[in-house]
Parts: sequence; structure tokens; C-alpha cells
Amino acid sequence: MSDNAQVRLTDAGLRMLMAADQDPYQRNEVDPEQFDRLVGAGLLDERGRALPKAQPALEAMREPVARLAIEAAVGRTGRRWSAAIGEAQAVVLAPPAVALGPDVSAAEVAAFDEPPPEEFELRIMPPGWAVVDACAWAGIGPRLQRADPFTLPTDVLRCRLEDAGVPVPDGIDPELWAEPMLMWDLTIDPGESTEQPGRHGLLVLDTGATGLWAFTATQPESRLVPLPSYEVWRLILRALRQAPPGGPEESHLRVG
Repeated sequence: MSDNAQVRLTDAGLRMLMAADQDPYQRNEVDPEQFDRLVGAGLLDERGRALPKAQPALEAMREPVARLAIEAAVGRTGRRWSAAIGEAQAVVLAPPAVALGPDVSAAEVAAFDEPPPEEFELRIMPPGWAVVDACAWAGIGPRLQRADPFTLPTDVLRCRLEDAGVPVPDGIDPELWAEPMLMWDLTIDPGESTEQPGRHGLLVLDTGATGLWAFTATQPESRLVPLPSYEVWRLILRALRQAPPGGPEESHLRVG
């Protein structure tokens, strides 16, 4: 039987799972729908106790080899995807995806103002698949990529992320400026199981059909460097390989 699992939970459901091998809840003490979902996913028994299928996931969440997170700024709000990567399994917590697509307009993205939903998907998978899940959630797939780095006023870019009607700055490609835009911050942390935790970070601007850009925020201008999707995959994999058993106190993923 596969150790993989997928179940929709709330924070209360996640707490229920985390307590299941130590001080399990009874069904009459908690949200019965959440309880039944965990039972149906093969993670809890009818008494609320953790089944063997859940043990590698619990170990990953408590003592991960590495943590991977994406904080996406979408319009006026945001979404957070995260993964705890263990020796045997990875546990992903994923709200609805925010990836851009051909049917999504720049105005729709900039005006997005929905609060994070109460429910998210908990997905249990082999450790190596967490990177695939992260890239799928963020929409990091094959696409055309503009080749030339550019700079633009930082304050203007921040306004543009929330208002698609901001005029095109001098020297900026109008086609790029008209694309749906969102920004996400990818971080990789070795986790609690290492002796010298280090943190790697990468700030990315997604400009839809015109590509991805490594973003360095400064004042008064910010610099954006082309970041092909395959390079994002390579940077994540390299940082995860370097995470255990420790690393520098904090660093940024190097582009190129």
C-alpha cells in the first residue's frame, strides 16, 4: 500500500493529526468532518490514533531535514505553500494555487484581494517530489524568457503589483508591463534536525508570458535578472542538497 496521501484540512485538522501519536483526540471532541477525512486518508484509526502510514509524515513535520516555502504576493493579498522534507517522506501544505495562465488578466491579478482560505491540502509524498509540487504550485514550467536584465523604480513596481493601470515606466517593455504580475519569495531552511541551520532565499517576479526574474529590491531602483524556469529548479535542488548538515547563517540562492 502506498504511503502517499492527500487530504483537505484546516488548522484544527492539522493539530488533530499532530497529536494523534501522543495525545489523540476522540471524534466527539473535534470537528467530525476533519476527523473523518483523516480516517478516510488512512492516517488515523477510528479512535483518533496515528496509523503507521502517518508516522513518516509526523517525523518530517517535527524534525525535517529541510523546509521549503513559497510566499506569493498576489495583488493585495498572498498565499503560502510550504513543505517539511523528512528522510522518508515530505509533507506539503498547499492552499489553492496562484499560478498565472493565459486566461488570467493583469487587472484580475492586481485586484486580487481574497483572504487565504481556511482549508488547504495536506499532501504526503516521497521527499524528491516536494520540489515538483512547489514548481507546479508556483507555475514554474517551460515558457519563453526575455533575455535582458533591467531596472525600474522600486515604488513603481510595488504600485503595479496592486494596480494594472500604472503607466509604463520609461525604458520598460510595454508588453512585459501589460502581463499579469505576481511576486514570490522562495526560502529553503535546513530545519531543526541540523546542528547549524542556514537559510537560502530567492525573490522572484513572475511576469506571465514574458518570463521569470530574480529580483533584488533596493531604493530607489530594483534590478531584475532573467531567470529561466529550469534555473529555478536547479537552484532549489542545489540548495536542498547543501542543506544538511548545516550551512551559512543566511545566504541568497545565486543566479547563474
